[in-house]
Amino acid sequence: MRLLAAAGYPSIAPDLPGYGASAGFPLETYALETQTKALAEFARRLDLDLVHIAGNSMGGAIAVLYAEANPRGVASVGFIGAPLGLIGWSPSITNSLKKGTNPFIPLDRSEFDLELALLFARAPVIPDSIKDLAVAEYLARERHYRQVWDIANLYTDCLTLRSLFSTPVFALWGTFDRVFAVEGARALSKLAPLATILSLPDVGHLPHVEAPGASASAYLGFLSSLGK
Repeated sequence: MRLLAAAGYPSIAPDLPGYGASAGFPLETYALETQTKALAEFARRLDLDLVHIAGNSMGGAIAVLYAEANPRGVASVGFIGAPLGLIGWSPSITNSLKKGTNPFIPLDRSEFDLELALLFARAPVIPDSIKDLAVAEYLARERHYRQVWDIANLYTDCLTLRSLFSTPVFALWGTFDRVFAVEGARALSKLAPLATILSLPDVGHLPHVEAPGASASAYLGFLSSLGK
């Protein structure tokens, strides 16, 4: 975000319900349509009349829903990492689920390490004490997290039902993405033939975290090509 801002694109990253300090919401809030309405109200209060909206994973799906609901207020849609709703979960995810382990709700250290391995090409080194704190939070609110996961699973094909032709689209996909395989970029190219689709070698599902410089450079190249 600092790199984008330094290049003349002031950036805002709102914590939607479920992220950061935005907690304690009823389950109905986690439906993507409700998240989209909250984001629209956020933009209205900040007088953001025209934006380039980008998101990672579920955020990418919300970006599309936002653009669909606010076509005059969106200059482009960006996927900084593969979006939810375009292709199914990777074999790594589905195999884990079949064995009874949801890697995004880790209940011990080994499951937490599995989550890191699925998200990153090169997992960051995290002290065991921090892992234990994170696992304790999942254990304490396991039912809540499983309910939210169930809601997210309702949207696994939400982008395949939409046309992305009317808005410029950018996608940055890690070649090592083990959540949504990079082959999904072909599905995107069919939905949005004019989309700018780039891959980052040896990067996983979170390119903005794992390769922030390369991600910002690629996204800035797209934004400058639009001339606005």
